[in-house]
Amino acid sequence: MDRWIIKTKRVKKFLKGWGLSLKGHTRKYRRILREELSKLEKIEEDGMLLALLLERKTFIQSEILRLLEEEELYWHKRSNLTWLLKGDNNTGFFHRVANGKKRKNTIFSIHQNGEEIKEEDKILQHATDYYKELIKGFDIEEVKYVVCWTTEEQISPCEHEELIKGFDIEEVKYAIFSMEKNTAPGPDHIPVEIFQICWEIIKGEIMEMFEEFSNNNMDIGRLNYGTITLILR
Repeated sequence: MDRWIIKTKRVKKFLKGWGLSLKGHTRKYRRILREELSKLEKIEEDGMLLALLLERKTFIQSEILRLLEEEELYWHKRSNLTWLLKGDNNTGFFHRVANGKKRKNTIFSIHQNGEEIKEEDKILQHATDYYKELIKGFDIEEVKYVVCWTTEEQISPCEHEELIKGFDIEEVKYAIFSMEKNTAPGPDHIPVEIFQICWEIIKGEIMEMFEEFSNNNMDIGRLNYGTITLILR
């Protein structure tokens, strides 16, 4: 578990840096293409372009269009909008929607006993104390377990053995590759594509964790946990 958590943190750190670097290279490449296109258009104003230069101009125009479409698609996905037609070149609109959603989900201040709290650390502390107070009086002994099935409806010893047997690598692989893409399966925000594309690299450690889970040696809280979200109404 420790080894897996350390590696996923390293992967996220690398991908974040790689993504920022890639965007920078893309913007630089697009700027170079536009400068070259401007020069070719100035040459064309004085006369017909040679076949080689005309071919180069066509390539630059198609390349710029491709980069713009990729940027539009990126912001379209971030905006979570599906009702606009693809190809409308609404990059700026999608950009504003995505940033608007982020601002809308941000808590800038909160009121406590008539006092407005704006500091991020105090807002976090207030939310934490609020939920602690909600669940403080809950007594686990009050929970009663009721058997809802008759003897005939309960699983048989053979079914029990089938349920508690160890995980097979093929069934784990099938489950991972059956997951929908472009989703984040947990709070770590690592998309399922990483698990699918890198399966041959990570399958050994994945199966080791499944074995730890089967043997009740895994601290499942470190791998799978929930996030409590404060919703203001």
